[in-house]
Amino acid sequence: MRIARGYDGFDPQRLIFAQAFGNRFRVTHQRGARTSAHQTDARPQIGGNHQLIAFAALMQAHGFGRIINIASGAGLRPSLTGIQAYTAAKHALVGLTKQLSQDLGPLGITCNAVAPGFVRSNPSTEKQWEAYGPEGQARLIAGIHTRRLGTAQDIAHAVMFFASEQSGWISGQILSVDGGRS
Repeated sequence: MRIARGYDGFDPQRLIFAQAFGNRFRVTHQRGARTSAHQTDARPQIGGNHQLIAFAALMQAHGFGRIINIASGAGLRPSLTGIQAYTAAKHALVGLTKQLSQDLGPLGITCNAVAPGFVRSNPSTEKQWEAYGPEGQARLIAGIHTRRLGTAQDIAHAVMFFASEQSGWISGQILSVDGGRS
């Protein structure tokens, strides 16, 4: 429970929003309108799992909680980038989401994941977008049912749904937010 120390003010009745990226793992906990983040090394990408379990123990004490992981379309099918480590990590996160749902559900804690499609939200995706060139960009958009790229706001709406009261009987699910590409 080393991770939980120093978080006495954390309200475990809200949510945990977790994202594996690079060799860092970020757990963001939200209380009302105030959000704070805790980052630590996590090698490999999915290695931050122990933090989720530590915070889940706080939720268990209150008999309620929401864990929302950010996976990727690459966790559901082969990646557009062909980067095997990224795809493997996101597949692992999908499996972890389902396992935590089974293990924590009886304690009143739901666990779900959002699997975004292509969103130009960081330097890596911008670089990837540019590498496609005009023809590749047009092909990518043509393969999306809504004929547009996603936005960070699109992903945030899905996360907020999983955090809401309306998702209380939904657990172990992976929601593709990809404009219909899946």
